[in-house]
Amino acid sequence: MFDSSGRFNQSLLINSINLSYFQTTGFYYLGQTNYPYSFSLWIYPFVNNGTILQVSSSNGWCVPMIGFDISGRLTIQTMGSSGIYAASLTSGTLSLNQWIHVAMTYSTINGIQLFINGTFMVGNNNTQSYSASGQITTITIGTCLSPSTCAVNTTTIIIPSQFQGKIDELKIFSRELSLIDIGQLAQGG
Repeated sequence: MFDSSGRFNQSLLINSINLSYFQTTGFYYLGQTNYPYSFSLWIYPFVNNGTILQVSSSNGWCVPMIGFDISGRLTIQTMGSSGIYAASLTSGTLSLNQWIHVAMTYSTINGIQLFINGTFMVGNNNTQSYSASGQITTITIGTCLSPSTCAVNTTTIIIPSQFQGKIDELKIFSRELSLIDIGQLAQGG
């Protein structure tokens, strides 16, 4: 379902009434081990809960990469060679009912990093390996479609459930964005 009051024009509206989500597929490099990637999107959370972005493939590989932990803190995570690596905000939860720019980056040099409104917030550079599926991947926005099998045999920090809010301007990159890149995206570029 779309909402006319997006950050830029319309946005995807996801709530407990319509239980909607968005999927896009065909991401080759996101399925390749140790290949850098970045996500950029605007969120407007009604509550600090659920999975915002999940990456999966047809062989059952699945990881919720952006979402909220059990305490309602924005969290990023990826699958490494030893299981899930995560980084969560430590300074509380996000403000509700307002647009917030979120970016996640991964590289073998810097690990995973979380940026909010163009500012680096937290990272985990112990994540120098990204254990990808080896297949074309699918990105799901707004929910974790297979919570019982997603990130199986490891502990996911992100709660695999329905996000409630609006999402706009998803951008996916097969490189690690720089701080300048992220700043421009957070300014609407």
